[in-house]
Amino acid sequence: HDMDEMSSSSSVAEKRPWWIKERDYLDMTTEVDWNMKKRFNNWSYSNFMAHLTEEHAIQRLKASDDLARENVLNKKPGYDLRDFMASSSGWSVVHALGNITFSADALAAADMPPGQVPPIVRYLLLATNKTMDVPRWEGTPEENASMIRSIVRMAGGSTVGFGKLDEQTKKLVWEAEFNPPGLPEKRIFFEDVDKPYETDSKKVIPNKCTNVITTVIREESGLQRYAPNGMNAFYVHKAYSQTAITSVRINTFLRGLGYTSCASGPAYNIPNVAWGVATGLGELNRMKSMTTPEVGPMIRNTLVFFTDLPLPTTNPIDAGMNRFCYDCKKCATACPSGALRMQREPTWDIVSADDNAGNPDHLRPELFNSPGHKSWFCNHFACSDFWVQSSLETCGT
Repeated sequence: HDMDEMSSSSSVAEKRPWWIKERDYLDMTTEVDWNMKKRFNNWSYSNFMAHLTEEHAIQRLKASDDLARENVLNKKPGYDLRDFMASSSGWSVVHALGNITFSADALAAADMPPGQVPPIVRYLLLATNKTMDVPRWEGTPEENASMIRSIVRMAGGSTVGFGKLDEQTKKLVWEAEFNPPGLPEKRIFFEDVDKPYETDSKKVIPNKCTNVITTVIREESGLQRYAPNGMNAFYVHKAYSQTAITSVRINTFLRGLGYTSCASGPAYNIPNVAWGVATGLGELNRMKSMTTPEVGPMIRNTLVFFTDLPLPTTNPIDAGMNRFCYDCKKCATACPSGALRMQREPTWDIVSADDNAGNPDHLRPELFNSPGHKSWFCNHFACSDFWVQSSLETCGT
């Protein structure tokens, strides 16, 4: 097999059964008011501390820490030291790769020096069209789409979609990315530059990167029914590490072909569900995540790339999944924290500040809900509070 053979499909969109209908560009089963939709400042996002007094927050966190230690010492099944370290190891690649997940230009030091390396060594280094002194790859948008679908699956992704970064969809890029508490705000800008770059205070996407690649990162489901425990948490965290790995591989591939790209990584700079729905990977569900025709909601992330590689667009789909959520409600019934809404139809209204799920001191839903679309908005604080109470951040719902 070679890339020509693997990229031979003439279909731009995924091949799917007849009952999955294709809609028009950005005409999703989730209604969006683009005039109302704004870029969300994800640096201000808070699902716990901002909704409690400092005293109460520290009390709950200490109780969680004490419970975790007690479970380890008592060798509670699913919570002993081995389970906790399995859970922790799932995150390891995310931390190891760090900012490399945004752009492959950070790997330039590993490039093969032109004409200086014996052939036997070149495969230990990174090659680009420039280091090989050859023209960059040129293909039609449709040919490129088939090529990308093949390499993304090889690199750890699943189903693949394509979109455009325009004045509307730029609203689906955070105003500032999430950073752990104590780190400075890092705002996201679009600039007329040749390559993406970042500093301590900003991250830059080149204006020329107007084409979008999206792919589903799946989550293994075998231990989901046993959540919360350390082994289930491992598979959740492992999927985020897979997101980081796939980010680096695809950015490196595109850079090698002679193109520019940057990646969302583990959802730091974009609302990943929105991009998956907009490009036809799935539909928004009651859990405020995405349900796919292939594996339902058993996915962890939609990984997004912005690139100057010519690509077509794929349209949103209607497989009846969003509509099914009107009457199913099984996730909301099973939710142990009361974070998911039970009302039948989606609404424009974010979670009310009067919502007492999780017993907050002063709920500030604007710190975790981004308005501008119809949804069953989730109480992120209640969800997070359950994580704290259980000493592990999973529930299996």
